[in-house]
Amino acid sequence: MYRTELIHLLEKLTMLHDLADKKAYMALTIIGGLAIASPNYIIDVVISANNIQPFWQCLSFILILSYLILSVMGLYFVINTLVPRITSSDSSIVFWGFASSKKLAELQNEWNAQTEEELGNRLITEYHSNAIIANQKFKNSKFALYSAFFTIVTFFIIALSSLNFDKPDKKINSEATPSSFEKIDKKPELTDKKTTLNKNEEKQNIEQGENK
Repeated sequence: MYRTELIHLLEKLTMLHDLADKKAYMALTIIGGLAIASPNYIIDVVISANNIQPFWQCLSFILILSYLILSVMGLYFVINTLVPRITSSDSSIVFWGFASSKKLAELQNEWNAQTEEELGNRLITEYHSNAIIANQKFKNSKFALYSAFFTIVTFFIIALSSLNFDKPDKKINSEATPSSFEKIDKKPELTDKKTTLNKNEEKQNIEQGENK
């Protein structure tokens, strides 16, 4: 009876392993997506940092460094979640590594040769090893999601900072060259001045003719 309960517990641990892996893949998707979108914003902040006060320069670089550290930490926890380091003993008959190395007939013979007490001890050992793996997976997947969340926060702050900072190249170009609207507006002003001058000359000629 207890063997059936142990096998049921092992199945539950397998489900917990899968859940931790799903969390790790979610964190990996978030960090990977931000890694693709962030370089342009980081470059804008670095370029614009030359035109701001030293305090804001330091704050900007600390923010960028925090984003990079959080991304690396998230990847570290994702890898530790997906690649657990603890395994059962290879000599255990219920361990998948040992079972896969044997032929089916050999495995059946060795299984039937085990007593009830020996099989129970093997199952308990396997359950203990899987419980340690599940505990490590859940801790690492939790920290991976935390890192991904704070990575999102720092990314949005960097993105907003890059939009609010002045771009020196664009500012210089806008001051040096007039816009197309200004060029269009200047042409009618010149034509208006010419027409007014012509009208004044005509009036003067008319007045001079009347005086004569």
